[in-house]
Amino acid sequence: MRRKIKRYEDDGNNYMFSVGDLMAGVLFIFVLLFLKEYITSDKENYKKILKEFEIISLENKKLKEMEEEFKKLKLLEEEYEKNKHLREIVEKLRLENEKYKKQDVVIENIYNEIEKKLREAIKDDEYVKIDFERQELILDNRVLFDSNEYLLKEEGKNALRRVLPKFFATFIDDNTIISYLEQLVIEGHTDDTGPGNAEEKYLYNLNLSQKRAFEVANFIYSDRILAASLGEKRLKKLKIYLSSNGKSDSNLVYKENNPKLGVDRNKSRRVTIKYKIDVQKIRKELKEVE
Repeated sequence: MRRKIKRYEDDGNNYMFSVGDLMAGVLFIFVLLFLKEYITSDKENYKKILKEFEIISLENKKLKEMEEEFKKLKLLEEEYEKNKHLREIVEKLRLENEKYKKQDVVIENIYNEIEKKLREAIKDDEYVKIDFERQELILDNRVLFDSNEYLLKEEGKNALRRVLPKFFATFIDDNTIISYLEQLVIEGHTDDTGPGNAEEKYLYNLNLSQKRAFEVANFIYSDRILAASLGEKRLKKLKIYLSSNGKSDSNLVYKENNPKLGVDRNKSRRVTIKYKIDVQKIRKELKEVE
């Protein structure tokens, strides 16, 4: 009986299994390497994207800052335009002010000329005073009228004959002054005394002051001596400018110009002749030649 020789057939199969395992291992390693590369690559992309995002964010921040700066510049520009407009207004006002100053000099020169002429014409008269600030001739009531009377005393008539021709000539005889004269107003003033209550006292003094002012105006045209001193031409011109009214006790004079010291009744009772220059006419004429 032959002994069958048993062959070893498992060597081939064992070899094939080992190669498969090896291939699987290689594939696994490849997959790992791929994943590593992918992850590494993805991480780099992430970093790159993050960097780009940071750059974009920074650019956006810069854009916002630029936008804010632009807004500020816009506001500054608007403010500049406003200021420019204001500067133009200020400059215009400055120029107008300069013009007014020049006009004021001319007006002041006219008043100075009037003051100079009046000082030369009327001096050393105890019953007459000139207030150059208020632009008025003040006639002491004591020489003109008796208490509560409106008819001129003889002494008062003489005072008017002596003073008024020189006073009116100052305005009428000067061509420059007369061209700018607006009005001459005779005003009667009383003190704060009188009959009745406050309203009755006011009306009584108003009536008395009006009568006294009119009495002076009437005397200027009715007295032959005064009319002769003034002359027909002056009297004719006076009609254009002269008027009269009563002020009652509305413009009282106080002792030492202090209301706390009480009313100076002697000085409050008076007749004044106010002179007024037409300032607007002067300004208009000067403006036309500028």
